[in-house]
Amino acid sequence: MVLGVVPRFNVWVSKNNRLNKIPKEYREPVKKDLANLAKVIRERRKQLGFTQEELAAILDVEPTTVQSIEQSRRSPSIEMFLSFCRALNLKLELTRL
Repeated sequence: MVLGVVPRFNVWVSKNNRLNKIPKEYREPVKKDLANLAKVIRERRKQLGFTQEELAAILDVEPTTVQSIEQSRRSPSIEMFLSFCRALNLKLELTRL
């Protein structure tokens, strides 16, 4: 499965970089991208037959972390994002705008 990601700003939103630190013109597109990312992670986890708890154990994080990311309440750091890609066998492709 290929996960297409279009970075709209040079900083990924993580717990240290909240959406309000992103220039206004990029906020809504970034919110949509994060919601899409959450959907892909949730769907792929289910496709592979993992529970949130099992995925959390693979990633060595709390189940609430997986839940929060899947529900778009929390945005993964780039390191966590790459860990999700590896655990869920997702190929990351970056494209230019």
